[in-house]
Amino acid sequence: MRPLLSKGEYDVTKERLDQPVLSWERLKTVREDDGILDSKYMAERAKVPGGWLVLTQFHLGPGLGLVFLPDPKHEWDGGSVS
Repeated sequence: MRPLLSKGEYDVTKERLDQPVLSWERLKTVREDDGILDSKYMAERAKVPGGWLVLTQFHLGPGLGLVFLPDPKHEWDGGSVS
């Protein structure tokens, strides 16, 4: 018996197997200090045509951001430039 889904939960068993999947890769992040919010930061990226989708979010709280980073050859290794 399959468990019941909570409100808002997505049932992936109803998806077609041949449908494209957006795969996210977690990026390692460090901060010099915790700053005002005193929260850890999460960042992930997904390889898409022409570059990357980058999702950032605090582990605590609702703040998040999503940007498209142009990188046609997908050369970005996920790190910062030193």
